[in-house]
Amino acid sequence: MGGIFGGEHSGVNDETQNVLLECAFFSPLSITGRARRHGLHTDASHRYERGVDPALQHKAMERATRLLIDICGGEAGPVIDITNEATLPKRATITFTS
Repeated sequence: MGGIFGGEHSGVNDETQNVLLECAFFSPLSITGRARRHGLHTDASHRYERGVDPALQHKAMERATRLLIDICGGEAGPVIDITNEATLPKRATITFTS
């Protein structure tokens, strides 16, 4: 359940050869409702309930990819970016007057 919990099958072990990285933004209000409805209070749900800066997703993906390659070797595949602008927080406009 995205933004709430993972599972044993999504982990890695000594036999793992391919890793898919996901870097997501979940609306805090939608995560709060789902986590409570299903009685799931996890690290992921707490993190997303408090809000994550959606502007950091690309930087986080690049950093995680670089660390994986540096530590484990291998090569990076393509990045697929799917963004629903309607779900992102609205930016406030600040006007300065002199």
